[in-house]
Amino acid sequence: MHINILEDSIIQQQRLRQYLEELIQENNWLCHDINTYSRSEQLLQDLPTKGSHDVYFLDIEIKGSDKKGLHVAQAIRNKDPYATIIFVTTHSEFIALTFQYQVSALDFIDKSQNCEAFKERLKNAYYISCHKMNRNPL
Repeated sequence: MHINILEDSIIQQQRLRQYLEELIQENNWLCHDINTYSRSEQLLQDLPTKGSHDVYFLDIEIKGSDKKGLHVAQAIRNKDPYATIIFVTTHSEFIALTFQYQVSALDFIDKSQNCEAFKERLKNAYYISCHKMNRNPL
């Protein structure tokens, strides 16, 4: 399984990557790699031509564009209907909007949570995504 992170803040990108690496190690989960992107164009260029059931952690606001993460989610969903999309953002006002984009996101994780709560949400989302795809995370 591949994990892809779209986050334009290098600090938030490193935080998310670090927590995911810790969770993978602590739980002995299988993960082929973690790819990080600060620009949506980079991620879109690397999308596989056919679905590979990857996991995507997407920020909604990328470089001042309010809904860029939602547009990326639509592109992902068009290529891979079984991908797991998880929004990680500080913009809780966009929760309802994610339904309008019909991207079937698994979760909407608020970055401003304390470390333990944030990491627990990541853990649950990753675990559920593995079971959703009938993959054992171990």
